[in-house]
Amino acid sequence: MALHAIAVLTYDKRGVGQSGGSYQRTDDISAANLALLASDAAAAMQWVSNSSRVRSLPGGFVAISQSGWVVPMALAKSPAVDFIGFWSGPTCTTSEQLQFQHFSAEHESDRSRMTDSEISVAMRHVDYRPDDIDPLSQLTAVSIPGLWLFGGQDPYLPIELSTRRLQKLIDNGRSNFEYRVFTEEGHNLADSPKQASFIAMIDWIERIAASRR
Repeated sequence: MALHAIAVLTYDKRGVGQSGGSYQRTDDISAANLALLASDAAAAMQWVSNSSRVRSLPGGFVAISQSGWVVPMALAKSPAVDFIGFWSGPTCTTSEQLQFQHFSAEHESDRSRMTDSEISVAMRHVDYRPDDIDPLSQLTAVSIPGLWLFGGQDPYLPIELSTRRLQKLIDNGRSNFEYRVFTEEGHNLADSPKQASFIAMIDWIERIAASRR
């Protein structure tokens, strides 16, 4: 992203790399852990907003996977944010994601082994956690631009459910949201700057930034 003149602050999760603290290796999508990660993300955004080098520029959260739950929680604790962008960011609940991941594992985490009807049936039997997190509870109040990019071969995320929920938000007035599905890509959409999904995110950020200058 820096090669496209986008300033980026990235950091290690707690207990990973050079960060202190402990990495939660089990049940890392518990409500308590996601709230902790959201506090870290909000602190990072606060640091950026205080930096004289970039604080006058449009800024936002851009992240992958678990961030679909973390970022909406972080928004409530952050200074003004201009946009949010996600690669493989779920808009389903944590319980629904777990249900799909378990179902996918039964099919060797291979999308080609699962039919749409089988997925639909599997998703009717979600065992909802007491601390289930639903990102839509925060997203319904978000008025800044948001982009979600999904991989059609993602073995960890029920993209059909996530895109359906996003479309409902859009239909109900959240025209600031948009999404795309890259049918041949998987979960790690940001692995290569040559991937269409990476380029799409860059183009979108540049467009958002230009509209706010």
